[in-house]
Amino acid sequence: MDIKQIPVLSEDELWLGFYKNHQNFALRRKYQRLVRLLSHQKEITENIRKIKKDKRESLNRVFMLSQKAYGGEDGEVSGEMEAEKNRIEALNSQLFELGARRQRLKEETVNANLALLKQTVRVAYNEIKKYERQQQDITGQIDALKASLNDMIDKKHSLEEEKSSLYRLVHALIGKEEADKLDKDYLE
Repeated sequence: MDIKQIPVLSEDELWLGFYKNHQNFALRRKYQRLVRLLSHQKEITENIRKIKKDKRESLNRVFMLSQKAYGGEDGEVSGEMEAEKNRIEALNSQLFELGARRQRLKEETVNANLALLKQTVRVAYNEIKKYERQQQDITGQIDALKASLNDMIDKKHSLEEEKSSLYRLVHALIGKEEADKLDKDYLE
């Protein structure tokens, strides 16, 4: 199984449909962990984006300050350039730290997604077995009903044959006209 091809289950419509109908404690716990990890990952990515923006602004400021310094306005520029240099170093340090944390979170997220997938497969196969047992029970009930229905059909046919046989006997013994009169007395 290629881990890269496994979708992030907490964002997959098919999986979310499964989760809605088959939640249990273990599945819910693993799902919530994955959602938390993805949320932390998103926060870190947003922080990295902001820090990169701040770093870009500092680099632009250094560029403008260096133009002033070369233009002869050297007075306060060197102090400001030193402050911007320190700020850029601090931002680089933060970027490095956040990048490492994001990488660890990505690995944890992949592992959490894989754990959720394994739990999903476990739950799905347990449900499949349960449905198979229910299906077998229902099939057994249907077969019993079919057998009972066939017995009733056979009995009905047997009764119809017996009734016809008796009716033929009465007709043969007393004749059609007399049998028709008696039909009115006995059968109505």
